[in-house]
Amino acid sequence: MATLYIANTTKQNHVFVYRHREMSNPAMREIKRGQQIPISDITIEEARAIVKQHEKYGIMDAAELSRRRDFAGLVYSIDKPVDIDQMLASFELNDKDLAKEAQQRREVQAAAISDNVATQLHNLTGMDKENVRPKSLQLEVTEETDGTRSVASGVEVPADPLNVEQRKRSR
Repeated sequence: MATLYIANTTKQNHVFVYRHREMSNPAMREIKRGQQIPISDITIEEARAIVKQHEKYGIMDAAELSRRRDFAGLVYSIDKPVDIDQMLASFELNDKDLAKEAQQRREVQAAAISDNVATQLHNLTGMDKENVRPKSLQLEVTEETDGTRSVASGVEVPADPLNVEQRKRSR
């Protein structure tokens, strides 16, 4: 018999749903953020089948964590718990990946807002869109906690931003 360990390296609790041969209905187990659960008394084949069910959702072998390039939310290991140092490293890399992705989204959003302002001004004035484009546009994202606001991040779009579609294609 084998034990499959599933670790959650995200900042959110996760409901892990799986099924193996002996089960008529799927099982659900909650994995709290930064923790792992064991799925015991299964065969190696059943453990691999459970992992296969979740591969399309990005589950990753703990042995592959050091070579990963993308976000890794759930991590698995067969017959030994996922190492806490690996989980912490993945947790930190996930933070960096998500922050980078969020910044890219804000940049695209700011460019789209700038383009929308130019389009609206063109529609109102009839002037060439490039002549009515704002000289610059600043987008500021704030976070509010207990009534106190703090700047989380900001983006400035110059007068000649890349077209939003070009920005999407350049990634």
